[in-house]
Amino acid sequence: MANAFQQDLPGTAHLKRLDNSKTPISLPRPVPGPGADGPAVPWRIILYIGTETITPLRLEVSGPMIVGRGDPAENYVPNIDLSPFGAQDAGVSRRHAVLLSTADGLYIRDAGSTNGTHVNGFLIQPNQPYRLRDGDKIELGQMHLSLRIASAPGQ
Repeated sequence: MANAFQQDLPGTAHLKRLDNSKTPISLPRPVPGPGADGPAVPWRIILYIGTETITPLRLEVSGPMIVGRGDPAENYVPNIDLSPFGAQDAGVSRRHAVLLSTADGLYIRDAGSTNGTHVNGFLIQPNQPYRLRDGDKIELGQMHLSLRIASAPGQ
């Protein structure tokens, strides 16, 4: 028999405590995504692209933004198109990663890319948001990016 807490959460009736206590099962709540509690919060950032010749790309991130490379054959252009910077040769997927902005942070999530996403040398798991900080080094495939946060919400 499911307790009152479980009845409020769809799909939890099959859960039971291993210790047979009557204490309700506490499940983690999903973190609200950008815009879940109101309008998206803008972050002004600069992505420095490359290692030898460095190109700054100034952006305002105010919601989920797909980072990748365009595909003219499919008439596809991501929100942040890295094609002009050699994205295809560097192994950047069409839908490589997603930048997410919230009131409390800027996040990156690998979108199931073929060649992976690294932050500060560590491979991040697909579909798991990773909080970004000023100065972080990001690799999309073999493309090197450095993050500069120009302004965060409330600054």
